[in-house]
Amino acid sequence: MSFDPAAVRKHNLALLKKHGFSVAPGLPLSDQSRLRPADEIAGRLAALNALFIYVTAPESFCSESTLRAHIDTNNLAQHLTDEEREGLALPRKEASESLDASIGWKTENAYTLAWILGSPSAPAAPPFDGQLLAPPAIIPDAPKPGSDYAAWRATLTPRPYPEVAALEDLFYCCHNAVRSAQLEFMQNGRQHPKRYTTIPAGFDPLTNGGVIHERRHALTWSINPDDSWDETDLST
Repeated sequence: MSFDPAAVRKHNLALLKKHGFSVAPGLPLSDQSRLRPADEIAGRLAALNALFIYVTAPESFCSESTLRAHIDTNNLAQHLTDEEREGLALPRKEASESLDASIGWKTENAYTLAWILGSPSAPAAPPFDGQLLAPPAIIPDAPKPGSDYAAWRATLTPRPYPEVAALEDLFYCCHNAVRSAQLEFMQNGRQHPKRYTTIPAGFDPLTNGGVIHERRHALTWSINPDDSWDETDLST
């Protein structure tokens, strides 16, 4: 499968325009050409799932001892950021209180990573209709604590680079429109424009915009193999 950045961009701009997004002209095309190693993507997905369970699930759903054994045995902590590891080091109740506001957004990262790894159930497009995912009890397609990690990893077939890069470009362009709307919001307040000029009616620049940001983060990270998660360039 070949990848023509200019042709992909033309298609994505037309699609976004159809759905009511206005993108700034002249956004640079990606100069990347390969996908991050699948083991890193899989590790990040599994680590986020473990963190999500630790923060949101009760002990009866998955005991802390089982969860920590899963993390240690499969060396998942290496795939977390420093801040995420600090949260994981907290007692479970404190971790829940500390990360409660941010953990839901990480499910958007995880769903997207699952899509990159071949999952057909993860979202593969921006929420054009404004619909958001309901918070899950566990990240679909991620390995369950206590299960055979190697066996799970062997089932994964990452999507080819051109497919991932094309979706990343779509989210990049969409993110540009969202950032413009967020700036409009900051300047005028939520109640000023009943219709933002760069996003469709009913598309909330903060909540829906946050979904675009988090899904794009996973996609952009996946095609920039030399960047850490925290160093991923999300400028628009």
